[in-house]
Amino acid sequence: MARILVVDDDTVFGWLTQRRLQNAGHIVDVRGGPMGVFADLSKGDYDLVLLDLRMPALSGADIVRMVRSRKGITTKIVLYSSVDEEELAERARTLGVEGYATKGEMSRLLDVVRSVLGSNAASA
Repeated sequence: MARILVVDDDTVFGWLTQRRLQNAGHIVDVRGGPMGVFADLSKGDYDLVLLDLRMPALSGADIVRMVRSRKGITTKIVLYSSVDEEELAERARTLGVEGYATKGEMSRLLDVVRSVLGSNAASA
């Protein structure tokens, strides 16, 4: 079982993602936008962050850069967005995150989460 933070300004996708990950055995919190993410991550309670790329105020890419620049935050990051898969793969590579999945591909998301978390992932 892993603790996962979903950061997405689309409340429907946030809720659906939370439910699916909970059904897979994870503890999941949802933040409806980028504000407050650093406070959440600084506590060190999360094993993984699922991060949308396109959000108002701060983009997912901005958040990744800021998280990676802060000492003490070692949470794994997976981009989870509705952008084209090729673009998403390239952004994941250039940002140095642990994985990516396009929204709407829930089985792929669960596979990516399992892969990134390794032995921390619950069996679904």
